[in-house]
Amino acid sequence: MSVDSTNNRNQLNAIIKKYAPTKRGHRTILNYYQFRDLILSDDFNRFVLRKQDESKSNNKRLMYEELMYLQVNKFKESNLYQEQKKKDTIYYASALSLVEGFDQVLKQYYSMFLDLWHIQQVDYRYIEAPAETKQMLDIISYRFRQKSPLVYKFDSRDDVYNTDKNQIIEWFLRDVERWANNEIK
Repeated sequence: MSVDSTNNRNQLNAIIKKYAPTKRGHRTILNYYQFRDLILSDDFNRFVLRKQDESKSNNKRLMYEELMYLQVNKFKESNLYQEQKKKDTIYYASALSLVEGFDQVLKQYYSMFLDLWHIQQVDYRYIEAPAETKQMLDIISYRFRQKSPLVYKFDSRDDVYNTDKNQIIEWFLRDVERWANNEIK
């Protein structure tokens, strides 16, 4: 093993130590948050850039920005990220289910949306209602805008009210995420 590769490994280990405990002679396994923090760190990206072949890139700043873009997007699409995001949503839903009546409030809004959209065929944006109500209906609309057959869409008020307390909160949190990212798949 060359001195150069040993030096590189030592530098990389020093960066990893900032985000996860390491033991000499043992393989370090990073969890979701540690991995995220590592790949988003400036130290890690500078290390990668320094080891990049200079002859292939004459603009280090641009290469750094492209590297960051690729790493963040690769990370967001990873199974690890998706699994952790799902676990986080379940955790948040479980915590919110402790708020007395929260699920019933959500069920009222989902029922209202169904009532307006499917039964009365009225666009919720044009009804006379408080801004908060319209905002909630806008968030909920993202569930019904999805083209994917994997996204569950309610059929009736009974369907809404028979949905489990945690499940309706989980779905609402997912709808909030879609709404915040303007995501329609």
